[in-house]
Amino acid sequence: MPTPPKTCSLYLRISVSKDESDSLERQERDLRRLALDEGYRVVATHVDDGLSGALAARPAFLAWLDDAASGRAGALLAWRFDRISREGLPAVARLLEVLKASGARMLTYGDRMDSDSHAFRITAAVLSEVAYTERETLKARVLSRQANDRRKGWWTRERPFGYVVQDHRLVQHPDEAPIVRELARRAEAGESLRALARWLDEEGVPTPKAAKGHKRPDKPARNGRTYDGPLTWQLQSVRVILRNPALAGWLPNEGRPVRGENGELVVVADEPILSPGEWHLLQTALDARSALNADGRRSPAVGAARGSGARAEPASALRVRRRDDLSARRPRQAAEGRGRVQVRP
Repeated sequence: MPTPPKTCSLYLRISVSKDESDSLERQERDLRRLALDEGYRVVATHVDDGLSGALAARPAFLAWLDDAASGRAGALLAWRFDRISREGLPAVARLLEVLKASGARMLTYGDRMDSDSHAFRITAAVLSEVAYTERETLKARVLSRQANDRRKGWWTRERPFGYVVQDHRLVQHPDEAPIVRELARRAEAGESLRALARWLDEEGVPTPKAAKGHKRPDKPARNGRTYDGPLTWQLQSVRVILRNPALAGWLPNEGRPVRGENGELVVVADEPILSPGEWHLLQTALDARSALNADGRRSPAVGAARGSGARAEPASALRVRRRDDLSARRPRQAAEGRGRVQVRP
């Protein structure tokens, strides 16, 4: 298939915006300069914002390759080879296949890769394996650091609602902690999640993201993104707060307390919002209501099961099934546009 000789498509990717060194803005600026120097006209810019290079099904990446495969662009430009992928050799094979079938050229700005070079194939293979090795090394380092943090009882994440972080430990937030205790009291008394969310809105309590000043239109985050989500309390936000083991001072992982190497629960707060006993009572109350819908009425499915004499699914089994469903959806979400994906000329 003939390709336009002087058109190009740009690909930008960043996993986490931390500083200006490899920001999306700098990547695009450098690539547009490269396109100008090479005499190419930019026909598309594809952005995978917040997606790891370990993911194969990145929407913008696939669209970038398709620009060459379809003949829309005669050249593919990326900032560095590790922006293209951290999969290793499989990613190189996919890229080489597209370039060979389309006759397109590929250029990178940072490491000066050029598919017209005789050494391109071997260099691409080496750089792809270097990127893969860096990814595996980073993963091992993160796991080691997390294990060390668990041993010390450190909190190294964003603060949960109801706490502030001081010296790597959770300390009760003077305004939010009493609100969390009132939420727990109301939940144990039988109020639904919807009623709790409505109460928070009526009291004028800022949502967790608003309280953190995170991605708000009036306060851009460090990475320049803005928060365009709801400014009112949502059921899931209330559920996350009440289910969090951090309320009892424990380090959580996927909603469950984490145990250290000695088998003991990892404690990250010296004075938790709830005592362990209070937290367990709260979970029991929430479990008892898990067969009800958000308004506190019995789910039709559960009512039908009871009317037929069938045994309703236990709340614990429901939670496990929901987590399994979520895990199964994650690859699809990436393929359908997980992260912020931009396509522009």
